[in-house]
This record gives sequence, structure tokens and C-alpha cells, in this order.
Amino acid sequence: MADQAFQADSADSDSGSGRLIDPKAIGQLYHDHASAIRAFLIGLLRNPELADEVQQSVFAKALESGHTVQPERFRGWLFRVANNEAMLLKRREGVDRRAMIKVAASIGRQETQGSVLDRMGSKELIQKVRQALKEIPEAQQEVVRLRMYEGLKFVEIAEQTGVSLNTVLTRMRLALGRLSKALPKDDN
Repeated sequence: MADQAFQADSADSDSGSGRLIDPKAIGQLYHDHASAIRAFLIGLLRNPELADEVQQSVFAKALESGHTVQPERFRGWLFRVANNEAMLLKRREGVDRRAMIKVAASIGRQETQGSVLDRMGSKELIQKVRQALKEIPEAQQEVVRLRMYEGLKFVEIAEQTGVSLNTVLTRMRLALGRLSKALPKDDN
């Protein structure tokens, strides 16, 4: 089984574009390791749906990069990838949460972080922010993403996007106006 898993897919090795584990062997690898990986991920993430999502990423990485792993170390490699992917997901959630709080504060709301998060679960609010961001023009989305998610200054955004500082500031103002209409209000 292990030798079969580490044979390169002949179409990829012939083209010189890279090697992959034989896709047929991924089914056996999944059969051998999936339940242990899933249990490990549920322990880390405390969420079966997220564990399933990360598990898919793990086996996708196994398909892409597993050929670089020695067969006797494959199980440990899978768990290391699972851990790394789970931690990446947790970091993204933290970034989303901080960005959501920044957006809420930028809109000019007077409530504290707690009052917004008390009224609605943080995941629900994050989803509402994401949906609201999808509904604004792409140029405005880019400014919000660069400012809120990447922490760039407006001058840096202007340099990176190739537009004037005034255009960047206008796009941000318009985006925040649209987001304030789309996001829930605090009636306190």
C-alpha cells in the first residue's frame, strides 16, 4: 500500500510539471488515516464541521505534496499538516473577528464590542460582514480588505492600487456608508 501511494502519477511525471501521489492510492490512505485525523481535528477545533473542512484540506495536500514524504513517516506528516491547517483556520477566524470589530467601530457605532457580540454570535456577525462586503463595488471591497484585513495605511493602499489618496479615502467612506446600512443596528 505505502509503495503504491508514493508512485508518481505517470501523466504528471512525463510532463515534468511535478509528481503526485497516485490518486487511486489516496482512497486507501483516506481509509487508513481519516478517522484518526478527524478525531484529532475535532479535539483541536471543537467543531465537527470545521474538522471535516480541514480534513479535506489535509488530503488535498497529501495528493499535492505527499510524494515528498517517506512512506514510513506519512502518518506523522498527515497529523502535522492537520495541525498546521487547523491553526491556520483559527488564525483566520481571529483575523475575521478583529476585522469585524474594526468595521463595526469604523461605522461609528457607540456600542461596545460586547453589546454587538451579545446580541448575535460572533460567527453570525462575521458572516453578515462578509455578505455586506460582497454587496459593495469591487474597488471599495479592495480598499476595505487592504485597510481592515491587511492593516495598510491609506497612503500605502493608494500606492499599491495606483490611485490617488483622495480616491482611496472616498472609496473607504462610501464602503463604510454602505456597510453601516447593511449591518444590524444596536437599539440601546
